[in-house]
Amino acid sequence: MEIKSLHKVFEKHSKVIECSNLITQTGKVFLNNLIGSARSLYLSGIFRNQDKNHLIILPDKETAAYLQNDLTAVSGQKILFFPTSYKRSIIYGQEDAANLLLRAETLQALANNEICVVVTYPEAIVEKVVEKEKLISSTLKLNVGEQVSIDFIQEVLQECHFQYVDFVYEPGQYSIRGSIIDIFSFASDDPYRIDFFGDEVESIRSFDIENQLSKENFKSISIVPKIVNPGSDNEELKQTDSFFSYLHQETIIWLEDFKFTLEKIEVLETKLEEQNRIEEIVSKINILGFATQYKIAEFGQKSYFNGVEVSFNTSHQPSFNKNFELLGNNILDNFSKDYTTYILSDNEKQIERLNAIFNDVNTQIKFEPVLQTIHEGFIDHDLKVCLYTDHQIFGRYHKFRIKNSLRKKEQITMREL
Repeated sequence: MEIKSLHKVFEKHSKVIECSNLITQTGKVFLNNLIGSARSLYLSGIFRNQDKNHLIILPDKETAAYLQNDLTAVSGQKILFFPTSYKRSIIYGQEDAANLLLRAETLQALANNEICVVVTYPEAIVEKVVEKEKLISSTLKLNVGEQVSIDFIQEVLQECHFQYVDFVYEPGQYSIRGSIIDIFSFASDDPYRIDFFGDEVESIRSFDIENQLSKENFKSISIVPKIVNPGSDNEELKQTDSFFSYLHQETIIWLEDFKFTLEKIEVLETKLEEQNRIEEIVSKINILGFATQYKIAEFGQKSYFNGVEVSFNTSHQPSFNKNFELLGNNILDNFSKDYTTYILSDNEKQIERLNAIFNDVNTQIKFEPVLQTIHEGFIDHDLKVCLYTDHQIFGRYHKFRIKNSLRKKEQITMREL
Protein backbone atom coordinates (compact mmCIF):
# COMPACT_ATOMS: atom_id res chain seq x y z
CA MET A 1 0.00 0.00 0.00
CA GLU A 2 1.24 3.52 -0.82
CA ILE A 3 1.19 6.16 1.89
CA LYS A 4 -0.83 8.56 -0.29
CA SER A 5 -3.66 6.00 -0.19
CA LEU A 6 -4.11 6.88 3.49
CA HIS A 7 -5.71 10.11 2.23
CA LYS A 8 -8.87 8.12 1.62
CA VAL A 9 -8.96 7.29 5.33
CA PHE A 10 -8.18 10.73 6.77
CA GLU A 11 -9.77 13.18 4.33
CA LYS A 12 -13.21 11.72 5.17
CA HIS A 13 -12.80 12.71 8.83
CA SER A 14 -15.57 15.12 9.88
CA LYS A 15 -13.06 17.37 11.66
CA VAL A 16 -11.15 17.97 8.42
CA ILE A 17 -14.32 19.45 6.92
CA GLU A 18 -15.06 21.30 10.17
CA CYS A 19 -11.59 22.92 10.26
CA SER A 20 -11.81 23.97 6.61
CA ASN A 21 -15.18 25.63 7.22
CA LEU A 22 -14.06 27.36 10.43
CA ILE A 23 -10.94 28.81 8.76
CA THR A 24 -13.13 30.27 6.01
CA GLN A 25 -15.85 31.55 8.35
CA THR A 26 -13.93 32.81 11.41
CA GLY A 27 -10.35 33.25 10.18
CA LYS A 28 -9.02 31.89 13.50
CA VAL A 29 -8.97 28.20 14.45
CA PHE A 30 -6.97 26.08 16.92
CA LEU A 31 -6.37 22.37 16.17
CA ASN A 32 -5.84 20.79 19.57
CA ASN A 33 -4.29 17.39 20.43
CA LEU A 34 -2.74 16.57 17.07
CA ILE A 35 -0.11 14.06 18.23
CA GLY A 36 3.08 13.15 16.35
CA SER A 37 2.76 13.05 12.57
CA ALA A 38 -1.04 13.12 12.76
CA ARG A 39 -0.85 16.80 11.85
CA SER A 40 0.66 15.99 8.43
CA LEU A 41 -2.21 13.63 7.53
CA TYR A 42 -4.89 16.06 8.67
CA LEU A 43 -3.23 19.16 7.26
CA SER A 44 -2.86 17.54 3.85
CA GLY A 45 -6.58 16.69 3.98
CA ILE A 46 -7.43 20.31 4.81
CA PHE A 47 -5.10 21.56 2.05
CA ARG A 48 -7.07 19.50 -0.47
CA ASN A 49 -10.24 21.30 0.62
CA GLN A 50 -8.56 24.72 0.44
CA ASP A 51 -7.32 25.57 -3.05
CA LYS A 52 -5.02 28.25 -1.65
CA ASN A 53 -1.43 28.85 -0.60
CA HIS A 54 -0.43 27.85 2.93
CA LEU A 55 2.47 29.13 5.03
CA ILE A 56 3.47 26.97 8.02
CA ILE A 57 5.73 28.62 10.62
CA LEU A 58 7.19 26.22 13.19
CA PRO A 59 9.41 27.02 16.22
CA ASP A 60 12.68 25.58 14.87
CA LYS A 61 14.38 24.17 11.78
CA GLU A 62 14.23 20.51 12.86
CA THR A 63 10.47 20.54 13.53
CA ALA A 64 9.89 22.34 10.23
CA ALA A 65 12.06 19.88 8.26
CA TYR A 66 10.28 16.83 9.73
CA LEU A 67 6.85 18.27 8.90
CA GLN A 68 7.99 19.16 5.38
CA ASN A 69 9.21 15.58 4.90
CA ASP A 70 5.91 14.16 6.19
CA LEU A 71 3.78 16.46 4.04
CA THR A 72 5.87 15.63 0.96
CA ALA A 73 5.30 11.92 1.64
CA VAL A 74 1.53 12.06 2.23
CA SER A 75 0.41 15.00 0.10
CA GLY A 76 0.12 15.35 -3.63
CA GLN A 77 0.74 19.10 -3.42
CA LYS A 78 3.90 21.13 -3.92
CA ILE A 79 5.59 21.35 -0.50
CA LEU A 80 8.48 23.84 -0.30
CA PHE A 81 11.02 24.33 2.49
CA PHE A 82 12.09 27.93 3.15
CA PRO A 83 15.28 28.00 5.28
CA THR A 84 17.53 30.79 6.46
CA SER A 85 20.15 31.73 3.87
CA TYR A 86 22.90 30.96 6.41
CA LYS A 87 24.40 27.72 7.71
CA ARG A 88 23.10 28.31 11.22
CA SER A 89 21.61 31.77 11.58
CA ILE A 90 21.92 35.29 10.21
CA ILE A 91 23.87 36.21 13.37
CA TYR A 92 26.95 34.24 12.28
CA GLY A 93 26.95 35.45 8.67
CA GLN A 94 28.07 32.20 7.00
CA GLU A 95 26.01 31.75 3.82
CA ASP A 96 24.87 28.31 2.75
CA ALA A 97 24.61 27.74 -1.03
CA ALA A 98 22.02 24.97 -0.68
CA ASN A 99 19.80 27.17 1.50
CA LEU A 100 20.03 30.01 -1.01
CA LEU A 101 18.81 27.57 -3.65
CA LEU A 102 15.79 26.54 -1.58
CA ARG A 103 14.92 30.16 -0.75
CA ALA A 104 15.13 31.20 -4.41
CA GLU A 105 12.96 28.24 -5.45
CA THR A 106 10.26 29.26 -2.95
CA LEU A 107 10.31 32.95 -3.86
CA GLN A 108 10.12 32.13 -7.57
CA ALA A 109 7.12 29.83 -7.02
CA LEU A 110 5.28 32.51 -5.02
CA ALA A 111 6.20 35.23 -7.53
CA ASN A 112 4.73 33.03 -10.30
CA ASN A 113 1.50 32.64 -8.27
CA GLU A 114 1.89 28.87 -7.99
CA ILE A 115 -0.37 27.04 -5.52
CA CYS A 116 2.00 25.59 -2.92
CA VAL A 117 2.64 24.94 0.78
CA VAL A 118 5.67 26.64 2.35
CA VAL A 119 7.18 25.32 5.59
CA THR A 120 9.57 27.61 7.48
CA TYR A 121 10.83 28.76 10.92
CA PRO A 122 11.69 32.06 12.72
CA GLU A 123 15.32 32.47 11.59
CA ALA A 124 14.16 32.21 7.96
CA ILE A 125 11.15 34.54 7.89
CA VAL A 126 12.92 37.42 9.66
CA GLU A 127 15.44 37.82 6.83
CA LYS A 128 14.51 40.41 4.27
CA VAL A 129 14.18 39.27 0.66
CA VAL A 130 14.47 41.02 -2.68
CA GLU A 131 11.35 42.92 -3.75
CA LYS A 132 8.91 40.81 -5.72
CA GLU A 133 8.91 43.16 -8.72
CA LYS A 134 12.72 43.16 -8.83
CA LEU A 135 12.81 39.36 -8.77
CA ILE A 136 10.38 39.15 -11.68
CA SER A 137 12.24 41.76 -13.75
CA SER A 138 15.65 40.16 -13.04
CA THR A 139 14.56 36.63 -14.03
CA LEU A 140 15.70 35.49 -17.48
CA LYS A 141 13.06 33.37 -19.24
CA LEU A 142 13.96 31.18 -22.22
CA ASN A 143 11.68 29.09 -24.46
CA VAL A 144 12.38 26.44 -27.07
CA GLY A 145 12.01 28.00 -30.52
CA GLU A 146 12.67 31.53 -29.23
CA GLN A 147 14.95 33.85 -31.21
CA VAL A 148 17.69 35.18 -28.89
CA SER A 149 21.43 35.61 -29.34
CA ILE A 150 24.08 33.96 -27.16
CA ASP A 151 25.74 37.37 -26.74
CA PHE A 152 22.53 38.82 -25.28
CA ILE A 153 22.21 35.95 -22.79
CA GLN A 154 25.84 36.35 -21.74
CA GLU A 155 25.30 40.08 -21.21
CA VAL A 156 22.26 39.44 -19.00
CA LEU A 157 24.11 36.80 -16.97
CA GLN A 158 27.03 39.14 -16.39
CA GLU A 159 24.66 41.90 -15.24
CA CYS A 160 23.17 39.41 -12.75
CA HIS A 161 26.72 38.59 -11.53
CA PHE A 162 26.86 35.00 -12.81
CA GLN A 163 30.43 33.66 -12.91
CA TYR A 164 31.93 32.43 -16.18
CA VAL A 165 33.63 29.01 -15.70
CA ASP A 166 34.80 26.08 -17.81
CA PHE A 167 32.36 23.64 -16.15
CA VAL A 168 29.37 24.61 -13.97
CA TYR A 169 29.10 22.87 -10.60
CA GLU A 170 27.16 25.29 -8.37
CA PRO A 171 24.45 27.96 -8.70
CA GLY A 172 25.51 31.31 -10.14
CA GLN A 173 27.81 29.87 -12.80
CA TYR A 174 27.64 29.57 -16.60
CA SER A 175 29.83 28.30 -19.41
CA ILE A 176 29.76 28.67 -23.20
CA ARG A 177 31.06 26.10 -25.69
CA GLY A 178 30.23 26.94 -29.30
CA SER A 179 26.43 26.89 -29.66
CA ILE A 180 25.84 25.44 -26.17
CA ILE A 181 25.33 27.41 -22.93
CA ASP A 182 25.32 25.71 -19.52
CA ILE A 183 23.64 27.79 -16.78
CA PHE A 184 23.12 26.94 -13.11
CA SER A 185 20.14 28.96 -11.86
CA PHE A 186 19.73 29.84 -8.17
CA ALA A 187 16.27 28.25 -8.20
CA SER A 188 17.07 24.92 -9.86
CA ASP A 189 18.27 21.57 -8.54
CA ASP A 190 20.32 20.93 -11.66
CA PRO A 191 22.01 23.17 -14.26
CA TYR A 192 20.43 23.71 -17.67
CA ARG A 193 22.04 23.01 -21.03
CA ILE A 194 20.70 25.27 -23.80
CA ASP A 195 21.48 24.22 -27.37
CA PHE A 196 21.25 26.85 -30.15
CA PHE A 197 20.81 26.60 -33.90
CA GLY A 198 21.99 30.02 -34.99
CA ASP A 199 19.99 32.45 -32.81
CA GLU A 200 17.17 29.97 -32.16
CA VAL A 201 16.87 27.98 -28.92
CA GLU A 202 16.77 24.42 -30.28
CA SER A 203 16.57 22.46 -27.01
CA ILE A 204 16.70 22.93 -23.22
CA ARG A 205 17.53 20.14 -20.81
CA SER A 206 18.86 19.67 -17.30
CA PHE A 207 21.96 17.55 -16.71
CA ASP A 208 23.92 15.85 -13.94
CA ILE A 209 27.00 17.85 -12.93
CA GLU A 210 28.97 14.70 -12.12
CA ASN A 211 28.58 12.67 -15.32
CA GLN A 212 27.22 15.44 -17.65
CA LEU A 213 24.33 13.18 -18.75
CA SER A 214 20.99 14.78 -19.63
CA LYS A 215 18.12 14.29 -17.15
CA GLU A 216 14.98 16.11 -18.30
CA ASN A 217 13.81 18.14 -21.31
CA PHE A 218 12.06 21.50 -20.90
CA LYS A 219 9.95 23.70 -23.17
CA SER A 220 10.71 26.80 -21.09
CA ILE A 221 12.88 27.72 -18.10
CA SER A 222 13.51 30.65 -15.73
CA ILE A 223 17.06 31.62 -14.76
CA VAL A 224 16.99 33.25 -11.32
CA PRO A 225 20.03 35.25 -10.10
CA LYS A 226 21.31 35.34 -6.53
CA ILE A 227 18.48 37.10 -4.78
CA VAL A 228 19.55 36.91 -1.13
CA ASN A 229 22.42 38.98 0.23
CA PRO A 230 23.74 39.95 -3.23
CA GLY A 231 27.11 41.58 -3.71
CA SER A 232 27.45 45.24 -2.83
CA ASP A 233 27.71 46.15 -6.52
CA ASN A 234 24.37 44.50 -7.35
CA GLU A 235 22.18 47.54 -6.60
CA GLU A 236 19.26 46.16 -8.64
CA LEU A 237 18.67 43.33 -6.19
CA LYS A 238 19.55 45.15 -2.98
CA GLN A 239 16.05 46.62 -2.62
CA THR A 240 14.52 44.36 -0.01
CA ASP A 241 11.15 43.66 1.53
CA SER A 242 9.47 41.24 3.93
CA PHE A 243 8.84 37.63 2.91
CA PHE A 244 5.15 38.29 3.59
CA SER A 245 5.06 40.65 0.58
CA TYR A 246 5.16 37.54 -1.64
CA LEU A 247 2.03 36.02 -0.09
CA HIS A 248 -1.36 36.18 -1.75
CA GLN A 249 -4.08 37.82 0.30
CA GLU A 250 -5.97 34.51 0.55
CA THR A 251 -2.95 32.64 2.00
CA ILE A 252 -3.64 30.72 5.23
CA ILE A 253 -0.91 30.89 7.89
CA TRP A 254 -0.36 27.90 10.19
CA LEU A 255 1.43 28.44 13.50
CA GLU A 256 2.77 26.32 16.34
CA ASP A 257 3.64 27.98 19.65
CA PHE A 258 3.70 31.45 18.08
CA LYS A 259 4.64 33.07 21.40
CA PHE A 260 7.93 31.15 21.39
CA THR A 261 8.49 32.11 17.73
CA LEU A 262 8.15 35.81 18.60
CA GLU A 263 10.55 35.39 21.53
CA LYS A 264 13.18 33.87 19.19
CA ILE A 265 12.76 36.78 16.78
CA GLU A 266 13.23 39.21 19.68
CA VAL A 267 16.54 37.50 20.59
CA LEU A 268 17.70 37.81 16.96
CA GLU A 269 16.78 41.50 16.98
CA THR A 270 18.86 42.12 20.10
CA LYS A 271 21.95 40.35 18.77
CA LEU A 272 21.82 42.01 15.34
CA GLU A 273 21.33 45.40 16.93
CA GLU A 274 24.60 44.80 18.81
CA GLN A 275 26.26 44.06 15.43
CA ASN A 276 24.69 47.16 13.80
CA ARG A 277 22.86 44.88 11.30
CA ILE A 278 19.29 45.38 12.48
CA GLU A 279 18.23 46.67 9.02
CA GLU A 280 18.80 43.16 7.58
CA ILE A 281 15.74 41.69 9.29
CA VAL A 282 12.03 42.34 9.79
CA SER A 283 11.16 43.30 13.37
CA LYS A 284 9.03 41.23 15.73
CA ILE A 285 6.31 43.91 15.72
CA ASN A 286 6.14 43.85 11.92
CA ILE A 287 6.07 40.04 11.79
CA LEU A 288 3.13 40.07 14.21
CA GLY A 289 1.43 42.77 12.16
CA PHE A 290 1.88 40.87 8.90
CA ALA A 291 0.58 37.62 10.43
CA THR A 292 -2.65 39.22 11.66
CA GLN A 293 -3.54 40.26 8.09
CA TYR A 294 -4.16 36.63 7.11
CA LYS A 295 -6.41 33.81 8.22
CA ILE A 296 -4.70 31.91 11.05
CA ALA A 297 -4.77 28.22 11.98
CA GLU A 298 -2.79 27.06 15.02
CA PHE A 299 -1.76 23.74 16.53
CA GLY A 300 0.43 22.76 19.46
CA GLN A 301 -0.05 23.23 23.19
CA LYS A 302 -1.72 26.65 23.26
CA SER A 303 -3.43 29.13 20.94
CA TYR A 304 -1.88 32.62 20.68
CA PHE A 305 -4.82 34.18 18.80
CA ASN A 306 -7.60 32.40 20.76
CA GLY A 307 -9.04 30.69 17.70
CA VAL A 308 -12.09 28.42 17.72
CA GLU A 309 -10.88 25.10 19.15
CA VAL A 310 -11.27 21.77 17.35
CA SER A 311 -10.08 18.82 19.46
CA PHE A 312 -8.73 15.63 17.88
CA ASN A 313 -8.67 12.25 19.58
CA THR A 314 -5.12 11.05 18.90
CA SER A 315 -2.37 9.49 21.02
CA HIS A 316 1.29 8.52 20.63
CA GLN A 317 2.52 5.23 19.19
CA PRO A 318 3.25 2.89 22.15
CA SER A 319 6.89 2.12 22.95
CA PHE A 320 7.73 -1.52 22.20
CA ASN A 321 11.54 -1.45 22.70
CA LYS A 322 12.07 -4.20 20.08
CA ASN A 323 9.74 -6.52 22.03
CA PHE A 324 7.91 -8.18 19.13
CA GLU A 325 5.72 -10.30 21.38
CA LEU A 326 4.48 -7.08 22.99
CA LEU A 327 3.95 -5.55 19.55
CA GLY A 328 2.10 -8.63 18.33
CA ASN A 329 -0.21 -8.64 21.36
CA ASN A 330 -0.88 -4.94 20.79
CA ILE A 331 -1.86 -5.57 17.15
CA LEU A 332 -4.19 -8.42 18.23
CA ASP A 333 -5.70 -6.16 20.90
CA ASN A 334 -6.24 -3.45 18.26
CA PHE A 335 -7.97 -5.98 16.01
CA SER A 336 -10.31 -7.05 18.83
CA LYS A 337 -11.36 -3.38 19.22
CA ASP A 338 -11.92 -2.99 15.44
CA TYR A 339 -8.78 -0.88 15.00
CA THR A 340 -6.75 -1.25 11.78
CA THR A 341 -2.97 -1.36 12.29
CA TYR A 342 -0.67 0.05 9.62
CA ILE A 343 3.12 -0.39 9.80
CA LEU A 344 5.08 2.14 7.76
CA SER A 345 8.58 1.56 6.43
CA ASP A 346 10.81 2.87 3.62
CA ASN A 347 12.36 -0.60 3.32
CA GLU A 348 10.41 -3.54 1.91
CA LYS A 349 12.85 -5.93 3.61
CA GLN A 350 11.79 -4.58 6.99
CA ILE A 351 8.16 -5.44 6.22
CA GLU A 352 9.21 -8.96 5.21
CA ARG A 353 11.26 -9.24 8.40
CA LEU A 354 8.28 -8.24 10.56
CA ASN A 355 6.01 -10.75 8.77
CA ALA A 356 8.58 -13.49 9.40
CA ILE A 357 8.82 -12.54 13.11
CA PHE A 358 5.03 -12.55 13.54
CA ASN A 359 4.75 -15.93 11.81
CA ASP A 360 7.02 -17.29 14.53
CA VAL A 361 5.19 -15.48 17.36
CA ASN A 362 1.55 -15.91 16.30
CA THR A 363 0.20 -16.52 12.79
CA GLN A 364 -2.99 -14.59 13.63
CA ILE A 365 -1.09 -11.29 13.82
CA LYS A 366 -1.94 -9.26 10.71
CA PHE A 367 -1.16 -5.68 9.74
CA GLU A 368 -1.40 -3.41 6.70
CA PRO A 369 2.09 -2.63 5.29
CA VAL A 370 2.77 0.88 3.93
CA LEU A 371 5.94 1.33 1.86
CA GLN A 372 6.87 4.81 3.01
CA THR A 373 7.24 6.22 6.48
CA ILE A 374 6.54 9.35 8.52
CA HIS A 375 8.45 10.80 11.46
CA GLU A 376 6.21 9.73 14.35
CA GLY A 377 3.55 7.05 14.55
CA PHE A 378 0.21 7.73 16.22
CA ILE A 379 -3.24 6.32 16.99
CA ASP A 380 -6.46 8.02 15.89
CA HIS A 381 -9.26 6.80 18.15
CA ASP A 382 -12.05 8.40 16.09
CA LEU A 383 -11.04 6.66 12.87
CA LYS A 384 -9.80 3.58 14.77
CA VAL A 385 -6.48 3.44 12.94
CA CYS A 386 -2.98 2.85 14.31
CA LEU A 387 -0.02 4.08 12.27
CA TYR A 388 3.21 2.56 13.60
CA THR A 389 6.64 3.40 12.14
CA ASP A 390 9.35 0.76 11.81
CA HIS A 391 12.11 3.06 13.09
CA GLN A 392 10.21 3.53 16.36
CA ILE A 393 9.54 -0.21 16.61
CA PHE A 394 13.23 -1.04 16.12
CA GLY A 395 14.44 1.95 18.18
CA ARG A 396 16.29 3.66 15.32
CA TYR A 397 16.88 7.39 14.90
CA HIS A 398 14.88 8.92 12.05
CA LYS A 399 16.72 11.72 10.26
CA PHE A 400 14.95 14.35 8.21
CA ARG A 401 16.07 14.99 4.63
CA ILE A 402 16.34 18.44 3.15
CA LYS A 403 16.60 18.53 -0.62
CA ASN A 404 20.17 19.46 -1.56
CA SER A 405 21.42 19.24 -5.12
CA LEU A 406 24.90 20.43 -4.14
CA ARG A 407 26.30 17.05 -3.23
CA LYS A 408 29.90 17.45 -2.05
CA LYS A 409 31.10 14.45 -4.02
CA GLU A 410 29.99 16.14 -7.24
CA GLN A 411 31.44 19.54 -6.33
CA ILE A 412 34.84 18.01 -5.53
CA THR A 413 34.83 16.07 -8.81
CA MET A 414 34.14 19.19 -10.89
CA ARG A 415 36.68 21.32 -9.00
CA GLU A 416 39.35 18.68 -9.59
CA LEU A 417 38.60 18.73 -13.32
